[in-house]
Amino acid sequence: MKKSVIMGLAAIFLIVSAFVVLVEIKRNSDSGLNDFPAQAYIENPKSFAGNSYKLNVQIDSQLAYAENVGRILLVKMLEKNENVPVFTLANIKNFNPMAGQKYSFCVKVADDGVLNLLSFEKL
Repeated sequence: MKKSVIMGLAAIFLIVSAFVVLVEIKRNSDSGLNDFPAQAYIENPKSFAGNSYKLNVQIDSQLAYAENVGRILLVKMLEKNENVPVFTLANIKNFNPMAGQKYSFCVKVADDGVLNLLSFEKL
């Protein structure tokens, strides 16, 4: 009897452990994108050309705007407390950022090292 109780508890423990691991994996890979290596990017942005990343940010300010072209936003990365500029095309629909708002950005590093916004979700 004791053996079957121990086996039952072990099975429950394994199931709960597997569930926790799967939830954590899903949470860390929702976008399929890697976290942004801010410090390495700041030191050599062109070395990341072609790579896509997920950034959780807070809008700091708008650095530049050109009608029918887009804008350059200065954003503060929430996890790393680093500021980076992000270029957004003018034709991105339903995107009207204001200072202080928090977003999850998917960005791609262009050949010239510029971070280009691909998609966003308000946090």
